[in-house]
Amino acid sequence: MTAANGTNTTQSASGVQKSITGRGIAEGAHNWTVNCTDTATQVKQRNKDFTVDQTPPYINLSLPSEGSYINNNDVEFNWTATDYNGTLITCLLFVIRFTTFTKQR
Repeated sequence: MTAANGTNTTQSASGVQKSITGRGIAEGAHNWTVNCTDTATQVKQRNKDFTVDQTPPYINLSLPSEGSYINNNDVEFNWTATDYNGTLITCLLFVIRFTTFTKQR
């Protein structure tokens, strides 16, 4: 590929898979298009959308607050995860029990 938003002209035999690496494509929504013309000057064009997302989701932990002491077995966990607009985010919650060990002498 010559550049982002650039073009590259290449010839190949029918049925041979082609691959070109586009480098430096910015984060965000993009569209890629392939336009092919055969020797009879018949033209076909196909395109697809894709998104470059190199930023991890942001997670805000609301409840319980850091260092909380809770006098109930029913604990509410509350968080907000934010990512690139329109993406689905999968979040997993892990609760790990800490155990205090006392070293005897």
